[in-house]
Formats: sequence, structure tokens, C-alpha cells
Amino acid sequence: MARGMKSLYDRLKAQREAKERSPSSGAPKRPADRHGSTVTPGDETALPEPWRRVADQVWEACFIEPAPRELAVLHSAADNGILGIGDPDGACFFDTETTGLSGGAGTLCFLFAAATLHGNELQTELVFLSDFSGEPEFLERVGRRIDSARTVVSYNGKRFDAPLLTGRFLMNRMTPVLRPHVDLLFPARRLFARVLPGCSLGTVEREVLGVRRDIDIPGEEVPERYFSFLRNRDASLLTEVFSHVRYDVTSLVGLAAHIEGVCSLSAVRRPAPSAGVAEASIRAAGLGLGRLLLEQPYRGRRPHNEVLRGAGIDLLCSLAEEVEHPDSLTAAQRVCAALRRTGTPADLDRAVAIWRRFVSERRSLWATVELAKYLEHRTRAYREAEELVRTALSWPHCGTYRGGLERRLTRVSSKAARR
Repeated sequence: MARGMKSLYDRLKAQREAKERSPSSGAPKRPADRHGSTVTPGDETALPEPWRRVADQVWEACFIEPAPRELAVLHSAADNGILGIGDPDGACFFDTETTGLSGGAGTLCFLFAAATLHGNELQTELVFLSDFSGEPEFLERVGRRIDSARTVVSYNGKRFDAPLLTGRFLMNRMTPVLRPHVDLLFPARRLFARVLPGCSLGTVEREVLGVRRDIDIPGEEVPERYFSFLRNRDASLLTEVFSHVRYDVTSLVGLAAHIEGVCSLSAVRRPAPSAGVAEASIRAAGLGLGRLLLEQPYRGRRPHNEVLRGAGIDLLCSLAEEVEHPDSLTAAQRVCAALRRTGTPADLDRAVAIWRRFVSERRSLWATVELAKYLEHRTRAYREAEELVRTALSWPHCGTYRGGLERRLTRVSSKAARR
């Protein structure tokens, strides 16, 4: 065994010495990577105006345009908004383009877009990595833009863009820059998942915001365009990619304003149809909107906006009253749970009214159990609770509720007998 190990060592040593004795052919070129890039680090890339080279293999461009008309909605919402973005002038609406859509250590970000508001102007900055060797400087410039914001806003960024950037920072021995993060995908799903065929940003901006892109490329084709650029150094291959990411961040501003506008409008009345969404679609989105207003899950540590919460309760109560609405039961369950948690006499009265209506009109076993709990533990109306449970046990559809109802009947009957 020892002789075999020594023999292998000797062979490897001989190979290394032979390679060192061979005549050098000059400075070695960077080998072709798995995507076919044979570009040496010093190669120049010609990008048109307004692009400017800021470091080796790193480029920046800045575009200024009028801010969306809905900007006033974001300013009026500020800290009281449903999304918790705060002052929109301190927010960075960002998106990335990457070498793959699956994430992982082999995927890197080559294009970063950051849109910020300055008065009535929207400033979009793009940072582009023209070859892999410039990644540390690229990330340093990306980190500056994130660090200058109080809040970052994305679409699916919490699950994809932010973890990917964090991983690239760590792999380059750099400290990730973290900021409070608002991901618009989640509230968009709450509002539009049952209305639209999908919740991709392209679908939402087309069907909800009424935006039509003039120059665009499907997101799944972006990585291959970048690899073609690495092979050919033809910047025209990226024209549609740059346009695509600019559309994305501009739409983030419009979508945030739209969501805040729908929620604030619902605080005074039911929302009117927005661009591309029919009245029936808005009505179908009622459950998601009501839950969004009631639960306010994206405000972080900020206290709930009670005006919006009240609007959510009113909306869910109105849905609960619509017998034919497919979300009537779910709306009733959500709003009654919220009313019961607050426990004020007025809120409990509203919950009891919903339970009684569901029992009398629909023979709802869920409402029967909730009302029986209230009668037993709150008002101690044991006789009424006993009668309610006996009635429910006579219904042919009590099914899986039967065991619990029988135990409840035994308990309330015993309490009623002792009074």
C-alpha cells in the first residue's frame, strides 16, 4: 500500500515537472466556461448611451421619467398604508436579471435595476455586469443602492432576488446589505389570484394596470440572451433585456400605488373597477381584499390602521350576508374570528348576528358550534345552548360534528340542570 501511494506521488510529480519544463506560449487566456465565453478580462464592450463604464466589466445607466400619476396615493398612504412602505421617496423598487431562474450557487445576478422617486420624477438606475470577473465591484455598487434606501420593494424578491443576492455577497466575502423588504407578490395574490389567470408581474400589469409593453422579452429567455452576449459581445442582444427590467421596476411603483388606492378607497365605499378588471372580477376579489384590510400582514411592526381594519370587517360582513356568493362562508368565518378576538360588546353582537343567520338560513354546523360556545361561556344561557345543540344533532348532515356536539350537549345539559 505504501509503495503504491509513493508510486502515484512520483507519477504526479513527474507530470508537474514536465509541464513546468514545457515552453510557455504566453499568458494563458481565460478558458471557455460551460456557456462558451472566451472573453479575456481586458476585452472592451461597447454599450450605447446612456451607459457608462464605471469599473472593469461593470456598467451603469440612469433614466429619468415622470413619476406615475398614482404617486399621490403612495404619498398619502405613507406610514398608514396597507403595505407598510412608508415614505415612497425613501423606497427602492428593485428587480434583477440572472443567469438562471432556479437559484442556487451556480446562478448569479448580471443586471440590477433600482427605481427611486424624487419629487415628481422617477429615476431608474441600471447596473450591468458585462463579464463574471467584475462581480465583486458589481455587488459593491448594488449594495450602495440598497443601503441608501429605507425600504426595498420587489415582486417575488423575498423568495428569489434577495436570497440570490445575499448568497452572491457571501460567496464574494462581502457583507450582505439588508433593509425592510416589501414583496408585492403576496398582496397581489390576495387580491387577484381568483380573478386573473396568473399572478406573474406581466399578467398583473396588463390586466390590472392596463400596461402594454412596446419592447419586451419573455423572462425565461433572458439568461440565454446574456450567454449569447458573453460569446459574441454584441450589445444589441441585450436591448430588450434592458427594456424588460425597466418596465418591471416602473410597474412596481404603479402596482404599489394601485394596491394602496384600492384599499384606501374601500375604506369609504366598495372599490370601483380598475383598468382591465370587470365589475364581476372586483366582486370576486372581495374576500382577498377584505382579508388584506382586516389582517394587514405586511405592515411589519407598525400598529394596524383601524380605519382600514374596519373597512375589511364591513366588506367581509357584506360578503357573509350574500347567500349565493361562493366565499360567503369563508368570509363569515374570517370576520367572526376577528370580531371574537377583539371581544368588545359591539363586535360580539355582530358576530352573534352572523352565527344566528347562518344557523337559521343555512343550518350551518360551524355557526352552531360557535354560537353554542358563546351561549355557554359568555352569556351562560345553558338552556338555549342545549336546545341549539339538540336541533343540530337532528340534522342529517351533522356527520363528523356529531361526536363533539354530543359531548357539548352532555356538558351544557349538566350545567343547565344545576342552575
